[in-house]
Formats: sequence, C-alpha cells, structure tokens
Amino acid sequence: MNNIKTILGGFVLSILFIGCSRKIDDYKKFQDSGEVIYTGTVSNMTTQPGNLRIRVSWNPSPDPSITKYVLYWNNGRDSVTIPASSSNTSDTIRTIISKNLQESDIQSFLLYTYDAAGNRSIGQRSGLSRTYGPIYESSLFNKQLLINTVPFQIFGSDSVKLFLTKSDSTNIYTKVYYYKQDNTLDSAITSRESVTLPFYKLGTKAAIRSYFRPTATTIDTFRTRAADSTILIAFTPYTDTATKYTYRATGTRYNYTSDGSLDGTTAINIDKQLDKINYISVRTDDVANLANYADTRMILTFNQDGTIDISGYISISNPIENHPTAGKSYINRATGELVMRYKYTNADGSYRLIEETWKRK
Repeated sequence: MNNIKTILGGFVLSILFIGCSRKIDDYKKFQDSGEVIYTGTVSNMTTQPGNLRIRVSWNPSPDPSITKYVLYWNNGRDSVTIPASSSNTSDTIRTIISKNLQESDIQSFLLYTYDAAGNRSIGQRSGLSRTYGPIYESSLFNKQLLINTVPFQIFGSDSVKLFLTKSDSTNIYTKVYYYKQDNTLDSAITSRESVTLPFYKLGTKAAIRSYFRPTATTIDTFRTRAADSTILIAFTPYTDTATKYTYRATGTRYNYTSDGSLDGTTAINIDKQLDKINYISVRTDDVANLANYADTRMILTFNQDGTIDISGYISISNPIENHPTAGKSYINRATGELVMRYKYTNADGSYRLIEETWKRK
C-alpha cells in the first residue's frame, strides 16, 4: 500500500513539474500573431433605393486608426473599398452601389472598418433595401384630364387651365408640354390637380408626362415611358362657370307677325338663372322677358369655337332656335358676358327675334 502511494505521489509531482515548465504566454501560439484588435464601428448606417442602384451612407467612426471601409453585398460575393478620409462623426460617407444589382433584388450590406495593419471591426449589417427599374417604370401611368367634369378652362385669350386626375403620393410632379401662340414649345410643372399654361395656342393638343418616386427616400426619379396627348384644346365649355352666376339680360325683342311684318319692339331687362344639363349645355326657364313662362325651356349648347347654339321650346310645342340673320350667340371671353341672338315662335305663327347681352351679377 505504501508503494502505491509512493508511485502516485511521484506521478503527481511529474505532472506538476511538466506543467510548471511551460511558458506563461504559450497561449499566444493559438492567436496566430498576437491578441485580437478590433477597429471602431460606424453609426447611422442607412440605405436608399434607386434606379438599379442603392446608396449606402454612414457617419464615420471616431477611431483615428481607420484607413478604409469595405462594404459587401450579394451575400459577400461583391465588395467595394472606400478610403477613410475623416474620423469626424458629424460627417457623412456615401457610396453608390450598382454592380450586379437586379431589379426587385432585396439586399443588405455588410460593412467593416480596417486600420493600416489589417485589423478590422466587427461586421455591421444594414437594413433590407430593394432596387427599382424598367419593370417598375412600365407600371406607371400619366395623369389624365378629368372626364366627368370640366377638363380645362380658357382665361381671356392667352391662358388655359387644365384640370387633372388625382394620383397617389408616389407621383411627385407632372410636366405638361404645349405650344404657345408664337409656335414655340413650352412646358409647365405641377404637383397638384391643375396647371395653368400661359399664352396657349388654341386649336392644339398638350402632352402630359408624370414623374414618380416609389418611396420617400428614393434617390432617383422615374417617369412614364411616354407622354399622353390631351384632347384638342380649342374652347372651354362654359357650363360649370356659367351656373355659378345669375345674369342680368338687357336688349331688344323685335316682334313680328305671322306674315313677317315688324310689329314693334320691346325692351328686355330680366334676370336669368342657369342650370347645368351636362358638360356642354345649360338651361334657363327665363326667355326674353317671359319670366318663368309655363312649360318653357331655353337650352344653351357651347361650341368649341366659342359660339352658342340655342334650342328649346315655349309652352312645350313652340320652338326656340338660333337667330336666322344676326349670327350665332357667343361668349365674350374677356368679360364673361354672353351675347345672345335667338328666335322663338308663338302658336299663332307670330315670332320674336331677340338680341340680348347677359352680364354676370
């Protein structure tokens, strides 16, 4: 038993001797060339999508030893090196990545900082970001002229106001191209549902092209593949404007017998209230000086050339029509007055020729 103890004791002493004979820093053999040194990390790393590209930004690390940044994407298959020029954390470093990016790719970026000795930081990964391109652009549509209300108005003789459809928030602006009265091409930009085109050449069409950004942080602007042509803009139908006003009609009624003989004249001074029928027509029940005459309706239809066609009836069966000799009624665009020339016929064959001016009240 004593011999066993002696042998065990000697074995323990041997282990202790061997252990004590190793150097205290032998562990460094397992660290390649020494202790691990990490360079500083950056802050506020962000990504912004673009047209087949992504912008990556960050604030520099305050570590003055950093000499470069290396950014990886496509699961580490692609990378770019950016020299470090500042350790001021209020600066911003930006780089545009476009190599090997496909539309609708979902990317995250891995960033390392390095010093001159090749030591690097722990990796910092960005949030997810995607790219946009031709596929997205092909899905875009231009704003259009309104079709269920007045699409445009003419002001005086030199300005046209277009009324456009609404769009979602990705439509940042719309550009309208048009010819001016001197035949030069001009354009106007709007981010709203209307746009005014000065010195417009009536009888021509405008062209509408809309521009988009798919997100608030997108660095590129996208546009529709082609502009859309508007309808011919020659005259603004007056219906919505006209029905906003009461008019005072003044003028002369010429009275004729059934055989065509003039039978005196009557002064006209009466209010007219217009009601809208549709996009190009309005109506009133007040004809000449026949205020609210039973079963009577006078219809004004506005033409592209600024003239007005008159139709309707008195007491259901007696027609109201354009003046046969004085020329058509029309709008004085400068004043908004309606210059009215029309005829109505009575049941006994006598008829009236009316020349009036309707002024807004």
